[in-house]
Amino acid sequence: MANLVAGLHLPKAQIVLILITNAVIPSQAYEYNQSYLALRDIPQNIPQDVRGLNLAHNRIHALPNEAFGQLQQLEVLKLAHNVLTEGKIHEFSLRGTMVSSLHLENNRLSAIPRISHDLITNLYLKHNSISEIGNNALSGLPKLAIIRIDRNRISSIADQAFCGTNLNTIWLNDNNLTEVPDLSCIGGSLASLYMASNHICVIRSSDFRQLQRLSVLHIQDNCLHEMARIDVNLGHSIEFLMIQNNSLRVLAFDWSLFRHLQTMNLTDNQIHTMHTVNATTVAGAGQFPGSSALKELLLPGNNLTCFHWVGVNS
Repeated sequence: MANLVAGLHLPKAQIVLILITNAVIPSQAYEYNQSYLALRDIPQNIPQDVRGLNLAHNRIHALPNEAFGQLQQLEVLKLAHNVLTEGKIHEFSLRGTMVSSLHLENNRLSAIPRISHDLITNLYLKHNSISEIGNNALSGLPKLAIIRIDRNRISSIADQAFCGTNLNTIWLNDNNLTEVPDLSCIGGSLASLYMASNHICVIRSSDFRQLQRLSVLHIQDNCLHEMARIDVNLGHSIEFLMIQNNSLRVLAFDWSLFRHLQTMNLTDNQIHTMHTVNATTVAGAGQFPGSSALKELLLPGNNLTCFHWVGVNS
């Protein structure tokens, strides 16, 4: 290419034009960007071979049914930062597309819109005004693996809210939850749960029951003052447990049940006592009884006066 261009003896501006004209943009990276254009409606004449469509940061208020049906290769649809309400997208359909990632962040949704699409794996609803999640709210999304509904106003989640999905990761940070929701209907798939910055004060013995695969749990920045034996329900799977910035005073676990725990962050609580319960082994001097995988136990900002490692029934 360099010899060919040199042989033509063209000005630099024309050389650049030749290189751009002959460049090939891979179709899998082709995003049609229509963001920041103050659009009020879905634009016409969208290229039908797009893989990504960016309509973020506009003023779109409604999504006509079958608005994207002609975009058969579409995989990512970005509609964040518009003025959508669930009433205007009630019959919204993605039939005919290949959309797996749907972005609806920063809109005016007060409920999760009813969407049915077999291919969606990622759904982003962050920073809306959703206050509750009813039963089977996402049952039309059987392959859904990741949902972000942080920074909403959620105070209630029905027991069957996530049934019919394949959720692996749920983000519920910065909401108004006062208790841990019942997530047993997705206990076979859920691996990561984020519930930081809510209003949860008590962890009950029934919480996290049947969550066989939960390995990451974030419940920092709540108002926790009482926590039941989560080692019983989560000891077999949990790897990262973040409980910092709460009001816990005493911790009582059978630490030997935490078989895979790598990091537990208890920073900035009010803990003054930690001890084992029903320990199967007694720790020797300088030893910590529990998971051999444990790498970090973070305790700054507490009032610890007692480490009692010998189990009461040992």
